Amino acid sequence: MNDAPLRHEVRIDAPLEIVRRYFTDPARLVQWWPSEAELDPRPKGALLLRFHRPAGGTDIARGEFVELSPRRIVFTWGFEGSMDLAPGASRVEITLSRDGTGTLVRLEHHGLPDAQRGPHDQGWAMFLGRLREVASLRP
Repeated sequence: MNDAPLRHEVRIDAPLEIVRRYFTDPARLVQWWPSEAELDPRPKGALLLRFHRPAGGTDIARGEFVELSPRRIVFTWGFEGSMDLAPGASRVEITLSRDGTGTLVRLEHHGLPDAQRGPHDQGWAMFLGRLREVASLRP
């Protein structure tokens, strides 16, 4: 296992308070990331995300919120039925910083096994791009 976390950064043209809601409000989260979300955004609160695959089937990710503050969200992460990345086996840390009128989102994903690094690296790049598009429209 590579000990270095995956790192991604994206600037979003929306205030920090709005961007934060895209990580803690299930209705906003499904606009850019999973197909379905059940969240209890508080320390030790559950995180359950369902990703419906276009060809059929569903991947289910589970974790637990570890830390929530106005500028930081940390949760554990893994997939039901996975031998190398079970629920809660890795940790995602999101830091939000004001950047002029926008927000800088920094994501670090710790504890990924080597076989999961490539797919997660590609996935985070794609999904954070979607977040930038959706949150910049900020209804």
